[in-house]
This record gives sequence, C-alpha cells and structure tokens, in this order.
Amino acid sequence: MKSSYQNKKFAEYWEKRVGKSGEVYKRMVLDPIMFDTVGIFSDKKILELGCGNGYLAPKLIEQDPKSIILMDISRYNLEFAKEKCTDSRITFLEQDATKKWQVNNNSIDVIYSNMMLNEVENIKTPIEEVFRVLRKGGVLIFSVIHPSCALFIFAQGKAGVESNNIEGLGNYFRRGVVKYTMGFDSKNNFSFFSF
Repeated sequence: MKSSYQNKKFAEYWEKRVGKSGEVYKRMVLDPIMFDTVGIFSDKKILELGCGNGYLAPKLIEQDPKSIILMDISRYNLEFAKEKCTDSRITFLEQDATKKWQVNNNSIDVIYSNMMLNEVENIKTPIEEVFRVLRKGGVLIFSVIHPSCALFIFAQGKAGVESNNIEGLGNYFRRGVVKYTMGFDSKNNFSFFSF
C-alpha cells in the first residue's frame, strides 16, 4: 500500500499542522474520551497504530506504561516522533498495517488507534493482526471519522464519481442507521453502523 504519509513533504505538512500537542479535536475531544474508555495504562504494553508524528506518546508515558510501540507506515512520521519521544520504553516500528505486523503474538495489552483505520482500504488484515497480537483480555480502542466527513468521498461526489461507501446518510446530525463500508471489494470490507 502506498500512503500519502510516505511522502516527505506531506509528513512535514502534517508535523507542522499537528505539532507537539496534536490537533485540537483530538486533544480536546477524542483523546480524553479514548483515555477514559481504556482506563488504566499503567504497567501495560501499548501499541499505537498509526502514531503519526508521535504527539500522543508523551501523554501515554505520563500514564506509566510498561512499554509503547509507535507504529506508522511513514518513516518520516517516525522521525518526527523520535524527536518528541526519548523515553527508553518507546520503540518505533515502520510498518504497513495491511501486512503482517512485526509484533509477537499475544504480546500487547492495549492497541490505540486514533483516526487511522478509516484511511485503510483493506481493513481485514489490520483487524486480524489486532486479534493476533492482543493478549487475552486486551483492548482495542479506535476512532474513525464520521461518515459525513469523508472528504475523499465528498470529493468523488463533486467530481461526478458515484461512491457506494456511505448508504443512508443525510447530514451530520441525521438520526437513524448509516452503513459505512471500509474497503473496496466484497472480500475485504468491514461495515459498521451508526445510530
């Protein structure tokens, strides 16, 4: 898989945009909710799936985990992460999430992924790898973009290209069932429903 994050200029843009504290919606909304949902990070082995520029790692270290693996497809993102994260409990893994991960079976307590899985076309492999590397009783906590905010799909519509990824969505505040399909072939897709 080729990702725009593997482009050095894009990674530099992302670093400038996100900085040391993270984007405001992650810092103020998503990260606190996800941290509260997981609860205790202390003495846990954590894998951050799609760590980006590593802004979150110092906040995770404050929780006193046993270890953290910062995993990202982009070596440029990981270079920025290394500048922010010097704690010896942190390791860095350049890894395409859609390929078998270089992580041992049953070795991770918490997999934390913030706004990354919505960018992966083949969701099947990352989900299988999550189940392979998580210990019994381990936790996967992730967020994905609201279907009404899928910029790629919006752009396709503006260009006159029909997309079947979102079915039943009227607008951001609409109540009801929405089917959002991640992945673009019938063998490798994952659907979730929003109410």
